[in-house]
Amino acid sequence: MGATIAQAFGAYEEHCIARKQPRTRQTERFYLESFRVFLIQEGVIRTSDISLFLIEKYKSSMLEKWSASSLNRSLNVIKHMIGKWAEWNLISDFSHKIKKEPEEPTLRLVWTKEELNLVRSKLSPMLSAFLLFIWLTGIRPGQVCEIRKGDVDISARSLRTQSKKGGKLRRQQIPLSDDALNVLLGRMCEPSPWIFPSPRGAGPLTVNVYAKAIRRIVNENQMRPLSAYGLRHAFGTRLASKDVALTKIAKLMGHSRTTTTERYIHTSEDELREALRKIKD
Repeated sequence: MGATIAQAFGAYEEHCIARKQPRTRQTERFYLESFRVFLIQEGVIRTSDISLFLIEKYKSSMLEKWSASSLNRSLNVIKHMIGKWAEWNLISDFSHKIKKEPEEPTLRLVWTKEELNLVRSKLSPMLSAFLLFIWLTGIRPGQVCEIRKGDVDISARSLRTQSKKGGKLRRQQIPLSDDALNVLLGRMCEPSPWIFPSPRGAGPLTVNVYAKAIRRIVNENQMRPLSAYGLRHAFGTRLASKDVALTKIAKLMGHSRTTTTERYIHTSEDELREALRKIKD
């Protein structure tokens, strides 16, 4: 039993190419490469040398660089790979023993325009454009990361996106405002096929990069905790405040049910008081 690290990673990559969406492979490749580099640094030559103790060491090492959520995404990929290796008799299967790290509750605070402007002023032009685009469209940050130049239909002023949920691939054609389209056009001059490429390599931007940048700025400026996903909530809330119908908001946000959209709409105390005044009148 066992194979060299190069052979085992190569076999898994071929498996992914045959069975997974290209965009999924791009994301997984980043995590797999991080794990492969770690194994090389530890002097691991064969899959039989990989142990649960080594995985725990990897987790400790990565937590110095990544958030718990990013590490857990990496562990999901590693667990799947080890499971496949076990099927191919390259390793004893201990994937079920790999435990995830506890995560802080996902932040869903709605950004204000002032907070957006402050954070953007301290980011690189690419990350600044990335956050502005989510603010203008409400598209999921993960989907924005994976936008290719070919996904932008300039003549139709729209964007083709896709996401996978519940094992089903969902495709959507999203109309773009002039401001949102201009953000994308401003990124077209980049040599990468991705609108928002990773600063670390040839793939798309990853959650670890933008989340780390946001956390740094929030901490340095003593701001309330914010996350990129909160911009999606801000988008839904802003549309609702302009009396846009819930069904239209759901369509723009890619929701199949308006009950899901309702969770993205946040009402302030001032807005509630204004509603009570309308009843009085």
